[in-house]
Amino acid sequence: MLKSTIFLAACIFAGCTASADTQFDCQFLTKGNDRLSASSFAPDRVIVLLADSGSSKVIDPIINLVYSKPIAAVVNESSRGKLTVSWEVKDIPTTGTSKIHASYVMRIQPTKKSATMRVWLNGYDNDITSKGTCKTQ
Repeated sequence: MLKSTIFLAACIFAGCTASADTQFDCQFLTKGNDRLSASSFAPDRVIVLLADSGSSKVIDPIINLVYSKPIAAVVNESSRGKLTVSWEVKDIPTTGTSKIHASYVMRIQPTKKSATMRVWLNGYDNDITSKGTCKTQ
């Protein structure tokens, strides 16, 4: 809970809502059975910021740790109104002195207020999956 509060405060401080025309605030509570799922590579919360100009940004606790601000994301909308959001985070600190790169794809169904996320850690065969809910602001 404290991590989420600190993350939200950082997002507000960084002005997450100031430049977004639509914002999806997604909470991920269910993670796959993969033993990596309990790791910190699958965030519990992701905020997607969509501007009418077509630019998109995303922030989560991992992005906040690595970059300290929202980063660019690629967003595609299907004919049924579902959104696919993808981004990559490089140099995520791990235990010891190593760092890892991760690729993320999140699918949002605005009408159902639901989302799924898949995380691929570069150099590993495993992927991490999560399911959650989203609020639109």
